[in-house]
Amino acid sequence: MAQAYYQLERYITAREFFDIARNVDKEYVKDDPTLLFHMGETYYENADYVTAREIFRLLLQKYPKADFSKLVALRLGDFLRDEGKEDEAIQAYKNSNQQLQKRNCSTWKIANCEHSGKTPIYRGTP
Repeated sequence: MAQAYYQLERYITAREFFDIARNVDKEYVKDDPTLLFHMGETYYENADYVTAREIFRLLLQKYPKADFSKLVALRLGDFLRDEGKEDEAIQAYKNSNQQLQKRNCSTWKIANCEHSGKTPIYRGTP
C-alpha cells in the first residue's frame, strides 16, 4: 500500500503505511533498494529529515551501486539546503555532479545550483 501511495505522490498516507511496514518487519524493508529509496523520499517529503537520512545512509551502505544510491548524493544537498546551509548545499551538489559524471551517468538530469542570493534548487528527475 505504501508504494502505491508513494507513486500517487500522497506522501502523508504513504508514510503511515511505511511506518507500519517498518514496525512489522524491520529486515524486510532493508532487502529492496527501490523500497528504501521510496521510503527515504517519503520521509523527506514529510519533512522527517532524521528518518530520511537514516534510510538513505542504509541505502548507501547496503547498495552503493544501485541506481537510486546515485541520487541519494543529490538528496544530501537538499537536506543542507532545507537547513539553510546554502554554501554547503552547493558544494554537495557539485560533488554529486562530479560523482555522477565519473560514473558515466550522462543520461541523468542532475542538480543545478543557482546561487545569486537565492537558495540552491534541485532540478530534474531520473
